[in-house]
Amino acid sequence: AAPTDVQLQVQALERATMAAPLLGRAFAELARVYGLSQSGEKALPLIDRAVELEPEWADHCFEIKAGVLLTLNRYEDAMTAMRFAASLPHKDRATAELFERKMSAMARKIEDARREAEGLRAQQLRDPGMGLHTATRGVVNGNYALDWCGSITGRHAGWASSGMAGCLGIGTAF
Repeated sequence: AAPTDVQLQVQALERATMAAPLLGRAFAELARVYGLSQSGEKALPLIDRAVELEPEWADHCFEIKAGVLLTLNRYEDAMTAMRFAASLPHKDRATAELFERKMSAMARKIEDARREAEGLRAQQLRDPGMGLHTATRGVVNGNYALDWCGSITGRHAGWASSGMAGCLGIGTAF
């Protein structure tokens, strides 16, 4: 089978981090792509490395970290990372306002996912005959799995290739 776009991105960015080990943005982008490929745990140390190498890009790195944490269903940690990204100095007022909007959007998406997951749990309790598969479709470890746009996993077909248009902008190219 041919490798997917995400797999090709992982390969290219892994090569980039080896070729330019002092380029923090390459580490940050590799972390973002690991998050897309369901390798979020591998991504977190790369974000720390990116901030260490290029602290001037810390706001973007923490934005990526928020997205990775979101894919790991670590909602509170994701929100904390996004708040931190928004609180850091930005290059201009427009960027600061953008980060505020991204933080608000992430909070809404997390809350919506929590409400929907709770609704499914309540429905399962009311209807014990409902199959477990039906009741937990889209739920991972009791939580909805969100993509970085805040959509429930499974509704994000084409997301990786869409350039994240209309999304939170997490992982925006540097």
